Amino acid sequence: MVTSELKAVAVRWGGVGVLTAAVATGAAALNDFPLLLLGMILFGVPLMIVPLTVGVTDTGIDSASASAVIGDDIGNPQDYDPGNVLPIPGKVQAVCWLSGVGVGGFALLVWAA
Repeated sequence: MVTSELKAVAVRWGGVGVLTAAVATGAAALNDFPLLLLGMILFGVPLMIVPLTVGVTDTGIDSASASAVIGDDIGNPQDYDPGNVLPIPGKVQAVCWLSGVGVGGFALLVWAA
């Protein structure tokens, strides 16, 4: 069973990922970067990294979310280190962010094709 806090974390970081893809698309459009290539990159990189992070099957995703429910990986705002380039404290946040980037990349691929 997924808690409402875990759902909120997933929606928040997934939304940040989609926003990241939108900002990258805007920057690419301003600099005449090929949008189809950007869509392939934004979709392909998360497609490879997310399974490497949590595993290819649903078991890895379930174990990552179960550890987050137990209190392991959701993270705490006090845990953020301002010296980090990407202040993402846990695996669940990284996977949700990359999934959002992948969704944005897929939307860009569909739009640019």
